[in-house]
Amino acid sequence: MDVTIGLLDEGEIGEAAEVVNSVFDEFIGPEYSEEGRNTFREYASGEAIAERMRGKSGLFIAAREKGGVIGALEVRDGDHIALFFVKSDGHRKGIGRQLFSYYLEIIEKSYPSVRRISVKSGDARR
Repeated sequence: MDVTIGLLDEGEIGEAAEVVNSVFDEFIGPEYSEEGRNTFREYASGEAIAERMRGKSGLFIAAREKGGVIGALEVRDGDHIALFFVKSDGHRKGIGRQLFSYYLEIIEKSYPSVRRISVKSGDARR
């Protein structure tokens, strides 16, 4: 598996949203209520991701294989992981670790004051 990691390009937003939503639907969504699934899909839509990218409050990192997005990591305000998804056929192959390592390299340089990283897994609206 020849995977490259880098910042998400604007032209890859739709692909990244598709990865996030398909993994959510397969592994996480079944545990959520319909309202919770709809809320997540709204947040993870290509349009919403594009808006957050334009707002510069988020950092979007992509894992790519053969030119296609296979994983995505979104970090808000330098220290909160908002989205972290890898296609199911990429699980247990170190892709998530590579995404996270790339993020750590960025925060060391761009956000040196960050001492703690937060992530919220799950939702009260299940």
